[in-house]
Amino acid sequence: MADLTAEQKEVLDHTLQAVQRIALAMLDLSKDERELQYEIVRRNFERALQTVGIEGQAGRDWLEVTMRALRAFVAEIEAGGGAQGGEA
Repeated sequence: MADLTAEQKEVLDHTLQAVQRIALAMLDLSKDERELQYEIVRRNFERALQTVGIEGQAGRDWLEVTMRALRAFVAEIEAGGGAQGGEA
């Protein structure tokens, strides 16, 4: 991460914050509803990437890493007992 520019670090920070907020919101959903929501989130991120002109492998890589991070945050919060609902 030391090789990142200040602007890249800022984008990364904003991305992580957004993923964490989305993960927290997803905890209120059942596991079945989450799967549907993951697809909605993915499509929204894809549209956002297109809007700002990020395409090709860089966009696909960002999307894959971001979606894995989202699932990982949800699982981490659940494992720590942070989810009260979520039973499917």
